[in-house]
Amino acid sequence: LEALLKTNAAFWKGRKDVAPLVHADAAGKAAGELTAAANAKNEAGVAAAQKALNASCGACHTAHRERTPDGKYAIK
Repeated sequence: LEALLKTNAAFWKGRKDVAPLVHADAAGKAAGELTAAANAKNEAGVAAAQKALNASCGACHTAHRERTPDGKYAIK
């Protein structure tokens, strides 16, 4: 997930769109924290990192994608 989010951040950086880049960076940080917490078997840390990851991803998806007539999604 961390690698995917780095690719995501590079995409938004290429589009010179700062707002989704902030979300991508926050999601990448949360993904790293999730990995560390899972490796440490820290349930509270996993829950906190999951919450942060979901918030970052959800905020970006809500703001920067739209459903197309065929039911798929496109970047706004």
